[in-house]
Amino acid sequence: MAFTRPTLTELINRVCTNINTYVEHANAFIKQSVFNVLAKVIAALHLDLYVYLDEMAKNFFITTADINGLMARGSDMGVFRKKASFATGNIIITGTAGTNIPLGTLYSTVSEQQYKTTADAVVESNGTVTVPVQATSTGLNGNADPNTEFTLVNPIAGLLSVATADSNGITGGAETEETEAYRARLLLALRSEAGAGDTIFYENAALSRPGVTRARAYRTYAGAGTVGVTFMMDNTYDDGIPHAGDIADMKEYLESIMPADLNEIIVFAPEPTVINITINDLTPNSEQLKSAINDSLGLLFAGYNFGETVYRGQIETAIGSTPGEISHVLAQPVTDTTVPVNGIAVLGTITYGTGE
Repeated sequence: MAFTRPTLTELINRVCTNINTYVEHANAFIKQSVFNVLAKVIAALHLDLYVYLDEMAKNFFITTADINGLMARGSDMGVFRKKASFATGNIIITGTAGTNIPLGTLYSTVSEQQYKTTADAVVESNGTVTVPVQATSTGLNGNADPNTEFTLVNPIAGLLSVATADSNGITGGAETEETEAYRARLLLALRSEAGAGDTIFYENAALSRPGVTRARAYRTYAGAGTVGVTFMMDNTYDDGIPHAGDIADMKEYLESIMPADLNEIIVFAPEPTVINITINDLTPNSEQLKSAINDSLGLLFAGYNFGETVYRGQIETAIGSTPGEISHVLAQPVTDTTVPVNGIAVLGTITYGTGE
């Protein structure tokens, strides 16, 4: 039975009715009477209790709980909200052989995102050294592509001022998990009840990592005793495809929790199937509507699972259901798009034109 919290007016009326029932000749509905004042005071006190009961009722279920309720349920289930994380990786520093680089040396990008070295280092005989670094603040802004340039904040004699990210880039930076994403993970964990070794176990494990938004595990991926795992990072990269550093971090984590009877975990980036979209004769042909359609298509593609076919009709529906859209012609794609079982559909370029 659903719990419905009464309003203050309803509570006042209830108390007034009870007073009139049990006190002879009383009329608590008369505003000037002392009984009316008492009814309002009693009702106000009870309203606080109903507010508390309403909060408890909502937080009893994962589907309706607020973030505090979700975190409490998640703690009991062992599924914790993903905290904001620091991006980490390696940079290649150039300088005079033998030059010392102290722990905590600061570097900065052109966007003024700073990084600190996390180990002491010495420039090697070839004039370079690879040094681990960590962003000084959490979040997506700490991620950097391979070969990104970093500038030494405080000059050190014997070092060039510019260093570069290695081929893996700087990865792993993520924001605090959003409420609805956490709710979805809790529901998945509740409904699966999987044990170690099941594919759902590895999917849940992958989803628990910072920045991961979608994951899929494949039993006997490379033969008996193997599991393949792929994942997406939609909020981290424009195309959502994880970088080499993300793959390495995920593999290390999954190997740390895999059962003893499993021979190998193969972690890989999904094969992207890029789908370009051309929309002609859009009415109204406004930048505001185009932006809204782009958002609608982005949401559509973020919802596709690995290996899921992209139907042309789904794209039509996403465009046509955008508020404000009157008419359009979908010129591309012209057919449904089949995605490999270990691949993922990725939204490509959206072009607006005319049918002429």
